[in-house]
Amino acid sequence: VDVVHDFAQTLVAGLEDMDVSRVNDIYATLAQRGNQALSSDGFDPSRRTFLPTAELRYRGQEHTVNVPIPSLSLDASHMPQIVSVFNAAHQQAYGHSMMQDPIEIVTVRLRAIGLLPRPSMPEIAPVTGTVEAARKGSRQVYLREGKQHREYVVYDRRKMGAGHAVTGPAIVEEPSSTTMIHSGDQLTVGKYGELVITIGHG
Repeated sequence: VDVVHDFAQTLVAGLEDMDVSRVNDIYATLAQRGNQALSSDGFDPSRRTFLPTAELRYRGQEHTVNVPIPSLSLDASHMPQIVSVFNAAHQQAYGHSMMQDPIEIVTVRLRAIGLLPRPSMPEIAPVTGTVEAARKGSRQVYLREGKQHREYVVYDRRKMGAGHAVTGPAIVEEPSSTTMIHSGDQLTVGKYGELVITIGHG
């Protein structure tokens, strides 16, 4: 998990007449604090990244929506994009947007991230035979939706290799979990052993 530091500063101003240079100064100050924190954590500049956001609201509202900001150095050309992103985020969060209402910024935020090395994941052995070698038998499963029992083929995950695929109805068992594949769905074993399920319409 990457190391994260969050910084914020209050700034209440209308977006249409906002002093962009003032916002840029705030981001510069927050970035300086972020660099200091990440430097103390031992991250060199090549392993640091910054995510600027801002809490916005329609004028007169109490609640805000935190949205991504496209740059640490804003100019007037960024404003339409910020407005569009805010309207879409407000629509998603509250089910409506007020396209014609003035928008104001409330809080400037910056997330400073120290990037940790990503471990390499070992790949499992590729397919050497058919998936039938992993078949354990079958089992009757009660389907509440149809109020009936249906036969599901049962597979042992430990015997499945990368590239193996099964089509439902099927059950994939392992010591720690059981995966149900319903009629019309397909399960494929990925190169890291992950189970990728494609939902069908059966």
